[in-house]
Amino acid sequence: MIINTSKFKEFLKKATINYCIDSVQLNLTKDKVKSKMITSASDAISILDVPNEILPEMRSTDTIVMNFSEPSTSIVPFLNLIDDNEESSLDMKDEKIVLVQGKQKSNIFFCAPQVVNTFEADEPRADINYFYEMNIDDDFMESFNKIKKIGSKFGKIYFGVSDNQLYIETSDKQNRFSNGLKIDLSDVESDDLSMCFDFKNMTNVISILDGVFTCKFAYVAEQELGMLFIGNEDGSEKYYLMSKRDA
Repeated sequence: MIINTSKFKEFLKKATINYCIDSVQLNLTKDKVKSKMITSASDAISILDVPNEILPEMRSTDTIVMNFSEPSTSIVPFLNLIDDNEESSLDMKDEKIVLVQGKQKSNIFFCAPQVVNTFEADEPRADINYFYEMNIDDDFMESFNKIKKIGSKFGKIYFGVSDNQLYIETSDKQNRFSNGLKIDLSDVESDDLSMCFDFKNMTNVISILDGVFTCKFAYVAEQELGMLFIGNEDGSEKYYLMSKRDA
């Protein structure tokens, strides 16, 4: 059957949060491609439920499940050898897929289902309360890009509230003499708080967003931990980032 290799690569990148997640499962029907993945550290989750533009010739009675380990090295290099502008086909086998374009044929084997880090629920917590919501717009991106230029040094990005002002910051708060950059984002009615997120997770989520997305903030004071939810308008893409103990 015909395969849209560019859409395949796009889905892999989003399902793995730009390959922060080291495995991937695709569940395909004629109309949909779904995936629910979580990092090995359980600090980032991707939930996708998007139109099937990867295998447009699937029959309405077909269902396909694909499991891959280390997709950035086991699949993507082979996809990059294919010209996205020329027709390619996919041949399904029990243990692998075969990608064919002209004289070129690539064998890509599945991994065992138990190897894949799937997320079994529809969301991390059903009872979560978000204290603030904002659009990921040009103003946010301008602030985030400044933080990103500094944050690789620290490996941390903070979101917090101080004196009813939501801010984004990168620094090392465990070192009182650490340099850092802090940018106010918005007025918010909330108690003071600070949430520390992994720099790599945060930057990789932002890098895969395409379209209109909203960011929601949650915080559990008893645990001194929080969560970011980033999702698009129709709910087809959902990403969750868990904060960590600052250390």
